[in-house]
Amino acid sequence: MPGSINPTDRKLLLGGALFAIVLIASTIAFAPTPPREKSPVPSTFSSGPAGARAAYLLLLDLAYPVRRWEEPPARLADLGPSSLLILAEPTEKPSNGERKWLLQFVRQGGRILYCGHSIASFFPAAKVSPQITTARWTQFSPVQPTYLSHNMSKIELQPRAFWGQPDASQLPLFGNPHAPAVLAWRIGAGQIIW
Repeated sequence: MPGSINPTDRKLLLGGALFAIVLIASTIAFAPTPPREKSPVPSTFSSGPAGARAAYLLLLDLAYPVRRWEEPPARLADLGPSSLLILAEPTEKPSNGERKWLLQFVRQGGRILYCGHSIASFFPAAKVSPQITTARWTQFSPVQPTYLSHNMSKIELQPRAFWGQPDASQLPLFGNPHAPAVLAWRIGAGQIIW
């Protein structure tokens, strides 16, 4: 019968396939694991423990119009009212002009989600405690029911600072009402969530 494989060739072919499978399996089993990212900066490019890539991709998957903002703060007006700007652990302090543009963005209806202890560098009226260097993961309950804490019985975060005594424009969301870990701050037509 033309095209049939000789039994000796068949054994050689099966042996070669078996050797390839064993070689691939051992390569996978003994390959070193890639190093984990250790950057404490919550970048949307980082998938490490402190990274924000998963949140960025989730928002994209949920069809939110998300983009990485790489423009100067003077261009924030281009975003329009009720846009959300996330400032996650900024590593550089803003100039006086940048502070002015950020404040104007909020006053005109923009929203900022600010993560980190250095908020007073961006908004000097912020009243936060000194940075906590030995912060531990802690669970916090809502101070009172709000639209931001709806259906949340607890959150868990690693606080690097606490807010001071809130004033009338500031609503404590989680933690102690007199020194909250999460707070909503109304400025003009906009809001800062810290």
